[in-house]
Amino acid sequence: MRPAASYEQMKKTKLSHINIPVSIHIGQMETALNQEMDAIFGGGNQLFENGGQDFELKVTKADRLKLDVTTNAVAYEIPLNLLVKKDIGITKLNADGGIALKFKTSFSIQSDWTLNTETVLENYDWINRPKLDLGFIRLPIAAVADRIVDRSRTRIAAIIDAQIRENFILKDYVAEAWNRLQQPIPASIENQLWVKMDPQSIGMTALEKADSVVHATLVIKTLAQASIGTRPAETDLKPLPEFIAVDKLAEGFAINLFTAIPIDSLRTLVKKNIIGETYKNGKRFVTVEDLELYGQNNKLVVNTVLSGDYNGSVYMIGTPFFNEKNNQLEIDDLKYELSSKNFIQKTMGWLFQNKIEKAIEEAMRYPLEENMNEYKQILNEALANYAITPGIILKGNMKDLSIRETYVSETFIHVIIRLDGELELTLKDLAELNR
Repeated sequence: MRPAASYEQMKKTKLSHINIPVSIHIGQMETALNQEMDAIFGGGNQLFENGGQDFELKVTKADRLKLDVTTNAVAYEIPLNLLVKKDIGITKLNADGGIALKFKTSFSIQSDWTLNTETVLENYDWINRPKLDLGFIRLPIAAVADRIVDRSRTRIAAIIDAQIRENFILKDYVAEAWNRLQQPIPASIENQLWVKMDPQSIGMTALEKADSVVHATLVIKTLAQASIGTRPAETDLKPLPEFIAVDKLAEGFAINLFTAIPIDSLRTLVKKNIIGETYKNGKRFVTVEDLELYGQNNKLVVNTVLSGDYNGSVYMIGTPFFNEKNNQLEIDDLKYELSSKNFIQKTMGWLFQNKIEKAIEEAMRYPLEENMNEYKQILNEALANYAITPGIILKGNMKDLSIRETYVSETFIHVIIRLDGELELTLKDLAELNR
């Protein structure tokens, strides 16, 4: 009885993780914000004019804005010089002073990867209180502070919010990394080796400060595979998924290297060694006239057509596997299909003493043109420092090579080889990327 042909769908391989370190240098943030503050406190100083008080107020920036980063917040200290003028009729009296405004910006990443900020003036400290005390004339210090606080509270806070959102855009570069990662990567044009990612999700850890740098890590979960042959067909880009907060980093990256052996080529190889072969026992004999290969689940069915003392087909089933040491496809444990086995044992035991199946096993050793260890080295060289775009660099190191599975389809035997190691993307400093 002819065994039925059947084919399993390839299983999804396990997800791999790409960690993408993201950094923002505090000094660059300070420089950008200082430029904004210079514009605010320069020129005509319109922010503090027309205060409705009986004194004039001139405010200039005393020193560089300083900031400190904590979890999901940035604190600013803006030191200001004050010049207070009070008209007493016959003349104007001047008083110098200094004050430090203390702002805090809380921020959060929204589901669409945009940055939501809220800046507030938390407090102020007098660096040097302006003094004007002539007995009958005293400078209203509280009124000076009130005007500075009232005018700064909303105007400067709004400018800081806008400046951060406009100059430190995370979404654009996350989206670019996400989209670029979906393009086939030419690991080796000469060897027609391609790497293709199928990203599934992306998230980010909380911001952390270390010395003068703020760090976070983007984490992409992806399926990754390498293939040999023509450039993989491009599929529609998956849109950037919603932001996910990541508590801890996951380790490990794996690329599944796919190669395929045409069943027709394997059949041609086996036929070359088997067709026309005659097997004898005394006066009785059979000759192999033809041979057919097809799949049953992930096993290979061998239909051997015989003539002689028996005319017809006998069926054997075995499991194809990749012999890493010899770099070739072989078939393991080739056995007669049950109905063929029962028939042979009852009527033809004189002939079949593992001769034909052993001959087919030996004939079905198909050397791969590609040496998998060489391809591991090619992948390592290609992924050592691959520029996806200027400023987005892919870095990887594939260490372990292991044979995973073989799949039998209608036209191919697919060999899946797993390469384990690490892979990460690196982004330039976000401040630089946003320039």
